[in-house]
Amino acid sequence: MNLKKEQVVKSVANLKATIQQKTSDQQQIFMNKKVIQNQSSQPQIQNAPVVQGLEMSNETTLLNIQPAPIGNSDETVLLSATTIKPYLTRLSSNGLERIDLVKDQFVIGRQQGIVDYAVQESAIGRMHAEFSHENGTYYVKDLNSRNGTFLNEQRLIGEQRQLINTGDIIKMANIDFTFNIDQ
Repeated sequence: MNLKKEQVVKSVANLKATIQQKTSDQQQIFMNKKVIQNQSSQPQIQNAPVVQGLEMSNETTLLNIQPAPIGNSDETVLLSATTIKPYLTRLSSNGLERIDLVKDQFVIGRQQGIVDYAVQESAIGRMHAEFSHENGTYYVKDLNSRNGTFLNEQRLIGEQRQLINTGDIIKMANIDFTFNIDQ
């Protein structure tokens, strides 16, 4: 019995030593550049490991000291001619709620931490419906929910996506959402 206990203690000690060595190796491999202000307000750069324990620091960590190439600095870059922001509205106990569809594939359901918008309603499926965006067109599809998803009172079939337009009403179980686009 004592022999097994000694072997277990020895194995645990070896495992701890291996973990400490790997952590030390990773600290040596992954070095950050840290900027420290000196008295003349000119930044100085020194190497510091990424992992610094649990202590907080008031120093700024410089992630990338090389500026990204921009091209001819006299030119103005047009980022977007129009900004299109799709969203849903939902009438809830808190009043009218706006849900911005911030991803090309946006999932609504009950499973918090998995879906993009969680609805705490037992009639809503864990992953109930998906809103998607492709080439300027928006779609909705039911993700095989038990109570279904309805587009303008027509039940969606399986995982077939359906085109949606501004003003369309999407019903999931007993909750109505209205699809809109801000331009």
